Amino acid sequence: KAPEEKTLSLSMISAPKINSQSTYEEELCGWDSRNYLRKLILGNPVQYTIDYTSGDNNYAQIFLNQENLNLALVKQGLAKVNSSKTNDKLLKSEIYKSIKQAEEDAQKSKLGMWGKSNDSLKLKIKKQEEVDCNELFEKIKHKEVDAMVEMFFNCSGFLLLLKEPYNCVVKASLRYVSIPSKDTEYYKAGKAFAERQFLHKDVKAKFFGYEEGKNFIVDIYDYRVNTLTKETEQKQLSSLVLGAGYSKLFVNN
Repeated sequence: KAPEEKTLSLSMISAPKINSQSTYEEELCGWDSRNYLRKLILGNPVQYTIDYTSGDNNYAQIFLNQENLNLALVKQGLAKVNSSKTNDKLLKSEIYKSIKQAEEDAQKSKLGMWGKSNDSLKLKIKKQEEVDCNELFEKIKHKEVDAMVEMFFNCSGFLLLLKEPYNCVVKASLRYVSIPSKDTEYYKAGKAFAERQFLHKDVKAKFFGYEEGKNFIVDIYDYRVNTLTKETEQKQLSSLVLGAGYSKLFVNN
């Protein structure tokens, strides 16, 4: 069964965007901010308190080992105070005062975005429609590429961010793993399983095919320490998905 999912927005602060809908170019320190938070919380249990709701949005404070991550981002100069993401109670709270002070300190110390000018180099990630996919495939065919899974559609299909020097997002599907039917009870559970294993994690991708106008065919894996043997092992997403019974072997691709 798929676990409950909850979408939270960080209250009292705004972090820089990693892209605009029109250009996919980051705001100042957008990727630094995202990667700082990503590396802190991935694979770790967190706690949260919802400060208020507005429409369907929940605005919250997130805690990791009792550290307030809203405050931590501002301390590093990777987020700004945003008084519009508060309410009257929050504006009078001690945590809001602490976040305001942290922003002043980060500005004085020129941390994060406060130490960069607006003309600093900004990372731009290309969308798949901006990429010559056939040319890209010829460059990376059978090669190991540094990547990150941006989004899962199901347990075998996803958006894949290719890192330097490619800097693009492409659609991909797992080699030898069939796309599960949405009608099965395993569809959502399989997607959630894949997300727990690889979503937003640094991975290796090896490319074996490209379906014109559709997906790249890939293997996705990383290296993890076996808690029993203490040895580093390669973990393949396809093997994990098939081994857990969330999809079937597909041998024609």
